[in-house]
Amino acid sequence: LFQILSFSVQLLSISLLLYFLTDVFNVKTSNIGYILYLKILIGVGLYFLARFLIGLFLAVIFNLETIHKKIYYDKVNLTNNLILWLLPFLVLISYSKYFSHIILKITLIIFIILAILRYGILIANNKKLTINNLFYFILYLCALEIVPLVIIIKSTI
Repeated sequence: LFQILSFSVQLLSISLLLYFLTDVFNVKTSNIGYILYLKILIGVGLYFLARFLIGLFLAVIFNLETIHKKIYYDKVNLTNNLILWLLPFLVLISYSKYFSHIILKITLIIFIILAILRYGILIANNKKLTINNLFYFILYLCALEIVPLVIIIKSTI
């Protein structure tokens, strides 16, 4: 139950951050307000679901279920920690009128720094698993972390 609740906070927070970024980067959409937020929320939820299912599928194919469960659990906990650090900034953005763009840019910089630290901690915590299964780790990074982000960036530009 705790994981489900923290995952829902994670989905809501990431969607809220992306919603605020559409205003800062002047993304023109036909939707406004809650409809745009709900579409972003559904998109982020589908992204996480697809990423989890593809990772589970690859873990079953390569017979790495236990390793996948451990790394996925660590990764979800680190992401939840990252979101809890960003939540006060998101609250400030939503309730401030005058400095919301500056706070949002600071939040985005903090988010990027914390995401890089998250990957560093994940690799350091699982160094033995990473070195022993280097091919699978590189395959995982390319297939599930880098490629979806490139596709999203290419489709929006």
